Amino acid sequence: LLRDPNMYHNGFPVVTNEAPHKYVGIILRNQLIVLLEHHGYTRAANTAELSSTTHKERGEPILSAEKFTPSLQSKCHPLNEKLLATYSAILTQERLRPEQGRLWLDLRPYVNPAALFVTEECPLARCHALFRSLG
Repeated sequence: LLRDPNMYHNGFPVVTNEAPHKYVGIILRNQLIVLLEHHGYTRAANTAELSSTTHKERGEPILSAEKFTPSLQSKCHPLNEKLLATYSAILTQERLRPEQGRLWLDLRPYVNPAALFVTEECPLARCHALFRSLG
């Protein structure tokens, strides 16, 4: 989805890994690309290990809001060919060295937990009112 320049999905829901999956919030396409550009990934054996620690405990910096500001102002922050080649190489190396743990993007500090959403059971009248109130 991130590679296709003609894809206009701008936001992606973030859900918990454990069943039943629960909605955590939303992350924007441009935010994901900025995280990839700044190598915002971390190593962990599994999601339990990842979720039991914070960025601070792992000694990893959290990207500041200034890193995201230019990308959030543009409609579509594209993935460039150099970045795609870099991540293809990283993924190839990861397949060769699974004992070092997997790479994960810890989205917790960057997710918007206050994004509006509706469930399957939400009445149409409520969906309409919500949509109309957005402006």
